[in-house]
Amino acid sequence: MANAVILGCGFNYQGETLYTQAAFVQDDWYTVFSEERTRIRLLRWNVAIDTANEDMEYRLIINGTTYPCSLAAQVAATHYAVIWFEQAHVGGEPLLLSWTRTEFTSFLCEARSFTMQMRKTTNNGAGALFSKVRWEAWE
Repeated sequence: MANAVILGCGFNYQGETLYTQAAFVQDDWYTVFSEERTRIRLLRWNVAIDTANEDMEYRLIINGTTYPCSLAAQVAATHYAVIWFEQAHVGGEPLLLSWTRTEFTSFLCEARSFTMQMRKTTNNGAGALFSKVRWEAWE
């Protein structure tokens, strides 16, 4: 029994939560993921937009605390990963950063509740926005 797996104890992969919004409105926040459970672990948050040179804002709400980030002139059809970057060692606050090398990034953040939102702050076109969240839940 040394190799037995006990079901119902630990984190279980919940798959990918996909979100697409066609022709989204400037300055409106779109909730692309929202979950509340005993424990949630975020693994990755990828985002993209169809229109070139849009300025985008992202925010992650963890247990009621909001962490924002932004990216000016986002490149169309480029997949970005929003990552958790802890700057506590230099006296800063945690930040969310965008990165184009999505294959090398992971999130690995745990909490009781997560909400992820995004919006465009320019109006260069009517392209769709996309979001993909990979996550686990304690069960």
